[in-house]
Amino acid sequence: MLVLDFGVREAARKLQINENTVLDWSRKGNWLKETRPTPAQLPPPASMKPTISPIKPADALANTLADRLKRTKLGLSAWAVESSEHLATLRGEEALLRAPEAKQTADVAGKVWPEQTPQQVGMVLNVSVLSGQAHVEHEIIDISDSVEQASIQDSQD
Repeated sequence: MLVLDFGVREAARKLQINENTVLDWSRKGNWLKETRPTPAQLPPPASMKPTISPIKPADALANTLADRLKRTKLGLSAWAVESSEHLATLRGEEALLRAPEAKQTADVAGKVWPEQTPQQVGMVLNVSVLSGQAHVEHEIIDISDSVEQASIQDSQD
């Protein structure tokens, strides 16, 4: 499966197996032929020794997909910033003509940086405050009810 998705050499690198070994296996097993015979039809070559990979194929594939997700988000975030900065400089009729582009930029930015609901917003506390080593001079105000009311009001509009 990895050989079909990434190619023989890249699959070998991802599994941390010698590339030449995987190339030999691919050639002897006819892995990349359009019509592959079933494994029962092809006896394994005598020279093929079982090799244990330090990484499972499923893990290699998962690592690749996670890396691609990260790189995609980085690329989209950079594009959203550049596009929004460019659109902010436009005025008048040109700004109106670029409204679809502005909407697309906002959509991409919303997917890269989703808004947090009040339940997702966390608090960072200073350890010295918790341990009693620091004195807090300001009163802490709970604004969660105000945030919830504002979000309900926004959703009704």
